[in-house]
Amino acid sequence: MIGAGFQRRAFAVALAIGGLFAGYRPRLSFGQATAMQTIHAGKDWYRERPEREETWQGELSPREAPLGPAGRPALRYALRTAEGEIVVYDPTNSPALRQLAGEMVVVHGKLVDLEAEGAGKELWIGEIAAAAN
Repeated sequence: MIGAGFQRRAFAVALAIGGLFAGYRPRLSFGQATAMQTIHAGKDWYRERPEREETWQGELSPREAPLGPAGRPALRYALRTAEGEIVVYDPTNSPALRQLAGEMVVVHGKLVDLEAEGAGKELWIGEIAAAAN
């Protein structure tokens, strides 16, 4: 019969290996945010970007997206953080983002640099939650 200590170690090793294959995603400690809602994390175009996922906290604010041939109408929001404002890319017009507009939020996402394409930096949201009070 296999001992309980061995079983716990085997389980820990299996979790570690599973984490390597599933990818590391930083999480906030308990009490810093409500339940996370997936926005674009499951989309191929999001997962294929090489940028590392990071965490931001700030106010999600609606913004007037630039119109015209060079405009980026999917830049519907800005995240106002202590460090400044980051435009937010939302090509699907997410109902969850509309619901959280004007609120303090915690975001797991990727800061994507499209300056080479003439667009600038924008935040692609993988997951979002209302910030705990």
